[in-house]
Amino acid sequence: MPTRAVTRYSSAEGLDIRTGHGVARIDYSGPGVVLTTAAGETLGATFVVVTVPLGVLKKGTIVFTPALPRAKQRAIDDLGMGLLNKTCLLFDDIFWPPDVELMGYVGAEPGQWAETVSLYPYTQQPILMMFNAGAYAVRTEAMADAQVVSEALAALEGMYGSVPPPRDAHVTRWRSDPWSYGSYSYVPVGSSFAQHAELAAPIDGRVFLAGEATHEEYPATVHGAFLSGVRAARRIAASVGSTIDAS
Repeated sequence: MPTRAVTRYSSAEGLDIRTGHGVARIDYSGPGVVLTTAAGETLGATFVVVTVPLGVLKKGTIVFTPALPRAKQRAIDDLGMGLLNKTCLLFDDIFWPPDVELMGYVGAEPGQWAETVSLYPYTQQPILMMFNAGAYAVRTEAMADAQVVSEALAALEGMYGSVPPPRDAHVTRWRSDPWSYGSYSYVPVGSSFAQHAELAAPIDGRVFLAGEATHEEYPATVHGAFLSGVRAARRIAASVGSTIDAS
């Protein structure tokens, strides 16, 4: 029985990794794959793994030549891209119970600051990570950071009374982010989980898609995204008679 080579990657040392090269076109009409960046530079490859979020695929930011297979494009169109924005607040000290991990809040509007996670039990740092989803998350994207933080503090005051101002804050706007256009994939009415698998199907043995939206069992999760990348790597390795050790 023939043996297969086993490739182990423990680091990115020696790899040609380029940042700031947004891809505008993926042409797999020839024997290989040619990528064209937004700056007009072309890069050739034997295989390509596309890991952009579903929101980017839905926007059509990347042009595929030839066009994606009908079932894959239908999966892109039918699956939804949800929104979950975070407001992270760093305080000088904790003013909430140190052993509390998750706080629930019923605000004036449905979903408004509904969940807050304390990172203190994990990091020993006085950090609160506050979530907004759905329509209210869309509204916060149009607000300045100062206004978002002010509303976050108002919610905390509703729970704990007077609270100190944060030392620092970070506000996400995933729906507006051109590298994501949303936070996670979901299955809306009229779609199905099978479309995650359709999205993951390789194209002509050269174009492979990965990312949480391509994982049928664990969509909308970090581990789903990771496992989808391992799957794509193993598919490519198998096509050249090798195996990948991802342990």
